[in-house]
Amino acid sequence: MTVKNHTRIIGKDEPKRPMGGQPGHEGFTLEPVEHPDEIVDLSIHQCTHCNYHIDQRTLRIADVRQSFDLPEVKIHVIEYRGESLVCPHCHQSVKSIFPKGITPLTSYGPNLKAVGVYLQNEQLIPAERCSEIIQDLFNISVSHATIYNWRTEGYWQLQSWDKELRDYFKKGSKDIIAHADETGFKIEKKNYWLHVLSTELFTFYGVHKKRGSAALNHFGILKGFTGKLVHDSYGSYFKCTACTHVLCNAHLIRELSFLSEELHEEWAGKMITLLSGLHDKVQEYKSKGKVGLSTWEKKQVSNQYDQILKSGFKFHAAKAAENGDNGSLSGKRGRKKQPKGKNLLDRLRQHKSAVLLFAFDFKIPFTNNLAERDLRMNKVKIKISGCFRSIHGAHEFALIRGFLSTARKHGKRIIVELRRLFESEGPMHLYPAPDTS
Repeated sequence: MTVKNHTRIIGKDEPKRPMGGQPGHEGFTLEPVEHPDEIVDLSIHQCTHCNYHIDQRTLRIADVRQSFDLPEVKIHVIEYRGESLVCPHCHQSVKSIFPKGITPLTSYGPNLKAVGVYLQNEQLIPAERCSEIIQDLFNISVSHATIYNWRTEGYWQLQSWDKELRDYFKKGSKDIIAHADETGFKIEKKNYWLHVLSTELFTFYGVHKKRGSAALNHFGILKGFTGKLVHDSYGSYFKCTACTHVLCNAHLIRELSFLSEELHEEWAGKMITLLSGLHDKVQEYKSKGKVGLSTWEKKQVSNQYDQILKSGFKFHAAKAAENGDNGSLSGKRGRKKQPKGKNLLDRLRQHKSAVLLFAFDFKIPFTNNLAERDLRMNKVKIKISGCFRSIHGAHEFALIRGFLSTARKHGKRIIVELRRLFESEGPMHLYPAPDTS
């Protein structure tokens, strides 16, 4: 049985796993709390067998059970009563100052706004369905246009936070490991790109018409970035010259697998074995507390890498000679297109250090999975709700989504952070990175 793309396939002779947590899985149990919100005494006044009246003073608590439930969900209306008077000293009119967001007559509070933005931007529910959920849960009618207005309000409140995030990447230290990727995005029924730049603690999303350098220059977030940049070897990223580049080995292995399995290029299979074996060795060394390969091991890996590339170039040179291809111009305009294997060989030779850096510096990841994970759910947004109706709506979604992703990475409660966003009198500040010193 052949299993591609690491997908687990259950055959006829393989027993299915039982439902629930598997052996070794660390589960979660609902634990009782020390101070419950309410205590209900189930007193016994008479015997259930003979109806004998029982003196309460002889009883003792024999069993305690706790039930976790939601309180009755209902709208809480606060009425603010402002005063107006004339100062007896200066004779000027003085009026009460209402809290932020309290508009004349009626307004929606920060908790309700937080729920609406959370449903739309974190759970990716269309605005029309958000209106239905709010109606069902809280018995209050809110139009989908109002929910869009809440998103716009949150977007403008996050402007200073967005600037701090961009500055974090542009002025950050060389120790920052950032992951970059992009995916197609539909806006006004046209093709756009959603770009992501993320670390273990921060996430930036940007929307642009272009995929390459024009978008990166527009964002300006990688200008001057001096850290480690992990990506899938898309050419535009290599124009960022101040950083150290790291290539995603998962992408490389997928390309190598095609060459090995479909085109039968032997060198590609050897490269897969080398990279996969290195990954296993790095994981083993990490578990033992080691921080890197020895000098001899690094030299051995480098030599093996070069030998595999040498055999690959030799294979393609022989194939070109067999086909009578000397690289000269053909009948069509331009030089003849290179085979996929030759293109990959050139890339592996040119960016050798970027491919092997994960083995020489154990802080460097083997793949670009962090960026891919941060992009995946945004793709689901398009599948659920369709395209964005305006470019500004897409920008609003991207900024708020980046803020929520960052908050989650810092272990914050999303709904609480959104409520603070709508309550805040001043700008939202970037979460500080934990002190690891």
